[in-house]
Amino acid sequence: MGYDVDIADYGIDEGPISVITPFTQKSIIKVYGIGDERDEYRDLGKYKLPNLLKIIKPGLLILIGDLRMYSYVPDIPDIPYTIAVLPVDGEPVPDAWLPILEKFDKIVSVSEFGRNELKKAGFNSTLIPFGVDTSLYYPLREDIIIELKKRADLPEDKWIWLFVGRNQLRKNLPDLFMVFKKFDEIYPDESILYVHSYPEDEIGWDLFELARYYGIANKVRFTKQFFDVTQSVLNSIYNVADVNITATRSEGFGLTILESMATRTPQIVPDHTAIAEFVSPNCGELVKVERTLMGTALVNEYLVSIDDFVDKMVRMYENQGLRDWYARNALEKAKKYSWDLVVQKWVKLLEGF
Repeated sequence: MGYDVDIADYGIDEGPISVITPFTQKSIIKVYGIGDERDEYRDLGKYKLPNLLKIIKPGLLILIGDLRMYSYVPDIPDIPYTIAVLPVDGEPVPDAWLPILEKFDKIVSVSEFGRNELKKAGFNSTLIPFGVDTSLYYPLREDIIIELKKRADLPEDKWIWLFVGRNQLRKNLPDLFMVFKKFDEIYPDESILYVHSYPEDEIGWDLFELARYYGIANKVRFTKQFFDVTQSVLNSIYNVADVNITATRSEGFGLTILESMATRTPQIVPDHTAIAEFVSPNCGELVKVERTLMGTALVNEYLVSIDDFVDKMVRMYENQGLRDWYARNALEKAKKYSWDLVVQKWVKLLEGF
């Protein structure tokens, strides 16, 4: 297609990167850092992006992220045709979003859940999910997994429940630690909870203290590094797990779930928002929602049933045939989200632009 592509990003340094895509063929893509010390929680890049658009004069602008990050963009003077790629991680779509959404030329949903919620609010959108690179996330041989466990100081004879995600309120780690504690009371000392998350994140809990509070400190292991891990290391982390679990309150997509599935790992996730689409049908267990609460983004979030979560853990632990079936299905479903397939949907969209 031969497009010239530039990237404006809030969180990375400015500089050229080399990529090959269906849009650019072989090229060097310029990355512009638009972060500014004056930026706050909302409207990221608002001090630098308007001037950057004047300089590079794009014919098309694609925005990716939560609406709060770029709600100011449609009001920039002389804005080009704009596509908003919008994760929706709860319901209903807030009234405050509506006048902003009306200003975009096109909206892309990344999940069926998001598309349905936008439709309820009166907005049509094109469904194009995020993808997974199956050349980076894939099942490893059993002998390699055994060696990886040794390097990570993980016991070879213990079952491994894995959690991967940011230590933040929405991820609901206290409930996750609680369900692990209750499972351990049923099957004492037969498993560990392996956590890939920064234990002392300023926006979350002190996870060392949380584990001590629940009396499971000697049964919770943390990866040796959370920030800036390579994708190869992350693939290894997914592979050492017997089952990937989360008690998250909501998800706009759930990339870690998809990456884990690509390593042939079965799942236990709450039956809500976008993540239920991955696991249903037959890629793992869906946990009942017990009640809803209002999240900080002014959409409903969901709390899992502790008892049902534990029941699903026991069911998974006791049934090897079921686990193997879920694992096979998870891998095959993840392949359907390969970037090689997903990017063709973008090709089709942009060809019509």
